[in-house]
Amino acid sequence: MNKIVIDKDNLLSLENEEIIIECISNDILINIKGNVVINEIITTDKKIKMNIKMHPNSSLVYNRYVHKTGGSFNLDIESTNNTNLEFNNSLYLDTNYDISINNNINGNNNNNLIDIKSFNIFEGKIKAQGYLNILKNTKLNNLVENFKIITNNLQENIIIPALVVDSDDVIANHYTTISPIDTDELFYLSLKGIDKNTAQKLLRNSIILKNFNNKFMIESIKKLLEKE
Repeated sequence: MNKIVIDKDNLLSLENEEIIIECISNDILINIKGNVVINEIITTDKKIKMNIKMHPNSSLVYNRYVHKTGGSFNLDIESTNNTNLEFNNSLYLDTNYDISINNNINGNNNNNLIDIKSFNIFEGKIKAQGYLNILKNTKLNNLVENFKIITNNLQENIIIPALVVDSDDVIANHYTTISPIDTDELFYLSLKGIDKNTAQKLLRNSIILKNFNNKFMIESIKKLLEKE
């Protein structure tokens, strides 16, 4: 698996490959052809604006993890025909982070899943916006946004969903959960002899890692979390 550093050249074309990316440039265009997997781990403050263009008959799994840092991420997705996109973003936050996903559908038979999970501690909070734009005369599109925020503090989190649907042949859903750590789960773990601090870490890891099936992402994130 190759690692690509996006710095001066902000245009990246990918076709039938799995890569690790490191974004230094703050304005990026990525063209997707064939079957592509992108893995990204963020550990420093970055403000990134990214545009992903899905060419017809392409698929993308974009795995992204943000570890205890601030910043922002603005993602514009352009889907055409017969595409599949899965955006998995987990965040472990101790400060403010902004994320905006703009999902534009201008073709038929596209399946997009936006799955964002955040575990917030200390001053950690998230402002997330999901924007779905389905153009007129498009057909057989399925779009799902799922935001799950677990707060271990008293900070205010903001989720802004916006669905603009100009077609009557589409399934478009948005789900949001914002809650503290589940006390029932903590109680259950305490019955197993697990102290509160360890139990909270176990629940944190479960929430963060649940987003990923990718071996590289799981092993890399575990190493970061073990240092806490």
